Amino acid sequence: MNYKNYETLGEVYFACADFSNAIETWKQAIARKNTTTAEINDPQPYMRLGNAYVALAQSRHGICLNDQQCQEAIRYLEHALKCCNDEHVPERLKIYCSLG
Repeated sequence: MNYKNYETLGEVYFACADFSNAIETWKQAIARKNTTTAEINDPQPYMRLGNAYVALAQSRHGICLNDQQCQEAIRYLEHALKCCNDEHVPERLKIYCSLG
């Protein structure tokens, strides 16, 4: 499977609230994506991963506290922020909202 297939499969897992499989599938998608400048600077894959970790933590604890899943969420969301440029204003706002 290629990047797009893994990306889509991850979206299906996420929509079915299977956050663990969504995370693993999106990690595989990132590993398979091309290394063009546009894809390297795309915050979307990291936003998806961060939000999936938040959803996983919330599904287990009700709120996202200071545990391993929340730390992973923060790590991926901060990485997504680093990928943002002037064209990614909406993404940047969503990331800041997710980070709190």
